[in-house]
Amino acid sequence: MRRLSLLLQKAEGENQTLKTGVYYIVNDKREPGKDLHVYTAADGQLLGQFYSKPTTNFADVFILHAKGGDNYTIQSLRNGKYVQTVSGNNVTYKTGHEAYKFQVTYQEESKGKGKSYFNIYNDRVKDDWCWHLDAGKHIVRWHPLQDNGHMAVGPSEFRLLPVTSVSDEQVHAQLAKALP
Repeated sequence: MRRLSLLLQKAEGENQTLKTGVYYIVNDKREPGKDLHVYTAADGQLLGQFYSKPTTNFADVFILHAKGGDNYTIQSLRNGKYVQTVSGNNVTYKTGHEAYKFQVTYQEESKGKGKSYFNIYNDRVKDDWCWHLDAGKHIVRWHPLQDNGHMAVGPSEFRLLPVTSVSDEQVHAQLAKALP
């Protein structure tokens, strides 16, 4: 009976459990009403942009690889490289060859709102630095938004939407092409 009540509290459209898979990483708080997709630019930087239709170069598609607990490596399908950590504020994240483990945690403040938001932390044990979509639409290191001492949903929170339009064969073919 308790399990049923927990399921009823979960709003439609919420998906608080992540697993290894192919995702769009989306922010709809920087520009309310617009889904800004995180994408990998040609130089490997992570930026945010609105897409009216799916990309043909997989720039906004990422593979999350579960590494135990809430730890994930995040791989760009565009170039096959992994998102790296950064050590300074307002430094744009970019991709590279090393697989860095981020902590991807469900943002409790999004519970019951119909959408699930996640924070992507560099290392939550040491500090609260996480991904943030800045006003210039760069994905940079910043602290999650606070509202009177409580976590709030804002430009540091992202929705992770499973990509259903790309087959496993397409993913493997793109990775083989990106990483010859």
